[in-house]
Amino acid sequence: MTNKQKYQVYCEQSPVPIFNQPWWWNAVCGNSWDVALVEKQNKIIAALPYHIKKKEFTRLSFLLN
Repeated sequence: MTNKQKYQVYCEQSPVPIFNQPWWWNAVCGNSWDVALVEKQNKIIAALPYHIKKKEFTRLSFLLN
């Protein structure tokens, strides 16, 4: 299971602000986003979604303002 899939399940089961919802990130960034997760005993204790931009041969990650 990818981080995005784990995050999707987490958002369905826990209260998450609208701007951190996976559907919102899909609407704003398309498929150009991912999420960093911190897990403890197979439970998500922190999550940070971020936008990915590709520039020439590099991938850059940004938090949305």
